[in-house]
Amino acid sequence: MLVNEETMPPDERSALRGFVARLIGFAPERAQAVEHALQAIELAATYQAALVLCGDGDLVQAARGLHRHLLGTERPFVLCDPRRRTTDAGAQLASRPTGADALAAAIGGTVCVRAKRLPRDFAKLDAAVRDARIELVICGQQPPKLTELVLAPIKIPALTTRAHELDRIIDEYAHDAAVALQISTLLMAADRHWVRTHSATSLPEIEKGAWRMLALRHTGNIAGAAALLGMGHTSLGEWVQRRRGWRDQNGAARPSPPEPRPSWTRGRGRSSRRPSP
Repeated sequence: MLVNEETMPPDERSALRGFVARLIGFAPERAQAVEHALQAIELAATYQAALVLCGDGDLVQAARGLHRHLLGTERPFVLCDPRRRTTDAGAQLASRPTGADALAAAIGGTVCVRAKRLPRDFAKLDAAVRDARIELVICGQQPPKLTELVLAPIKIPALTTRAHELDRIIDEYAHDAAVALQISTLLMAADRHWVRTHSATSLPEIEKGAWRMLALRHTGNIAGAAALLGMGHTSLGEWVQRRRGWRDQNGAARPSPPEPRPSWTRGRGRSSRRPSP
């Protein structure tokens, strides 16, 4: 898909530019960096180069967000990671251990790799994606040492330089979650504070925190939130506890007290299969 802002519908153009600004910065002095990033995205979308995202945290979710804005949710997004087992699109994230398998699963969509865990057949993958018209995205703290593939890496600044923008970033990820989960719930100020305090070391962590706190706010308990997100309730409960949430009288982990306070009680039961961070 050609990323041409002159021909994209206005709402899609605005959404793409807004998402790129979320990654790079909203301040006027970051405007040029946003433009350069859009140019790099166009090169990748026309299969002229790999799109490279550099920054803190696991940027696979950022790559997935760009995929949604460029190609939509119907086209495949496949993570190629030799350390992950094969999973299909019905799971939270489709993955394949080899480049050949990823290529076959991602026709018309995107293959994403981590710079530090490239598949052994990565060279063949890179050569094939252009003919197969598949976008290739490489994520890592630094660009891989494959200069012929990296024409214009997108450098995502550390969040320590964007403290004044954290609330806006959290709210935008929460809005994405509300749309995807088809709910109208909003984060409370205390929820936002909890994400900022306990889940804001990187953009991927903010996204994860915003989605999970919104689900908790909407359902009022860990079991319900886990079902809404398509994850195990034990995993979600442990995630909250590791981030030093305070506990209610039943011992269940809760974030810093929201108003009104939901009952974050533990629940049992199987979760549904809904994709989430």
